[in-house]
Amino acid sequence: MNENFEKTFNITNVSGFPVNFKLVSEAAGVDNLSKKRPFLMIPSEGTIEAKKTYTVKINFQPDHESNEYFDVLLIDITNQVNPKKVYLRGWAYSRQFFAREYVPFEWKPVNSLKRRYEEPLKMLKGASPASGVDAVRQRIFLEFARDEDVFHIDDPFEKKKNRERIVYLGNSRLLDNKLEKAGNFEITGPAVSNHFPFYLLDG
Repeated sequence: MNENFEKTFNITNVSGFPVNFKLVSEAAGVDNLSKKRPFLMIPSEGTIEAKKTYTVKINFQPDHESNEYFDVLLIDITNQVNPKKVYLRGWAYSRQFFAREYVPFEWKPVNSLKRRYEEPLKMLKGASPASGVDAVRQRIFLEFARDEDVFHIDDPFEKKKNRERIVYLGNSRLLDNKLEKAGNFEITGPAVSNHFPFYLLDG
């Protein structure tokens, strides 16, 4: 959070003549609080000479914690037969060590992505003393489905929700690697249950 991360992707002109392109956002996730775009494309439009490749730089610049940073970009080229799209995804956390529920990636219709996204998952909300609010540990609630509710579901991920849920624990890389530290964790399970066995983990 409040750091920049850069990646690149290439656009290749396979035709025998120059083409103009423009990167158009068709659907996006949460916005920055500062209203600065989370994903900055450099450049966002240009001309690619015949048989040449053009490199676009993506600057991811989140300013608050969220699991819902994404952008679906259309590479808009006049008279393009099969329009190409690029899916950008990013996560930002207030602390180097983080946890989030695992959700597999899948391409979804653009219209289904055009909605208002809720407040992001915050693993630890640290309020300042001046705010008068104590720090509150946030929880990830994993709801397990009943067998009869997933019997007719074809999606493998959704079908396993009656037996298995996954939480990712990670340690983010920082621009200044001197500030990076190892993260320790301990997971304490509930009382022993014959219905939901739980294995204690630490690391």
